[in-house]
Amino acid sequence: MLVSIFAGFLGLAVLAQEDGPSDRTVLETCLAEAETGGAVRPDAARCIGTVAEACMQKSSGGSQAVAACYAREREVWFADVQALAMGGIFAPGQAEWDTYREAQCRTEASEHAGGSFEAAATEVCMNRITALRALELRAGAARR
Repeated sequence: MLVSIFAGFLGLAVLAQEDGPSDRTVLETCLAEAETGGAVRPDAARCIGTVAEACMQKSSGGSQAVAACYAREREVWFADVQALAMGGIFAPGQAEWDTYREAQCRTEASEHAGGSFEAAATEVCMNRITALRALELRAGAARR
């Protein structure tokens, strides 16, 4: 059962990514519009969800598609978190941040526990918190 659910997520993600610019390009284009002189402006948060929204427009819909599309976007944001946090001054706090993110998203998704939207709620949360961390790290790097 778990394997078929995972295969379903994977299939939705692959299907939704076939056409158009890469997820990284979509996100970087949005962020470029929100950054001036290397500084991250507060409206950069409007970029959260851009990849997932584009993905969902190409999918068949449903909670599995929501989960798969937000997971795709989270991968892009998480690559930024890893690049900016690991090995730098932010590295010591990264494990605590990971623990916080997991606990917060478990709490948010718990209102959908056992329901068809539980996985989607988890991914929406994981994407949002990961994106906010990436923006926080970008802003910190810009100040250095």
